Amino acid sequence: MNANLLHDIIFYVMYAALAIALVIIIERALYFAYTQRQARRLEQALTPDVHRAADLPDELTQRNSLRWR
Repeated sequence: MNANLLHDIIFYVMYAALAIALVIIIERALYFAYTQRQARRLEQALTPDVHRAADLPDELTQRNSLRWR
């Protein structure tokens, strides 16, 4: 194996790692924006009058993962 081939292989591996890192960065940024929006809505809904999850507005409790109803 000559040096040029090794050099090319290493650069292709680095390009692949860069592409994977960019996909992960974009996915995490989208997820962060989504959860930040949800947290902001929840923070606005949490007033001193809310003492339990059933007191929250319906648009915040429509997900299937919240099972208190």
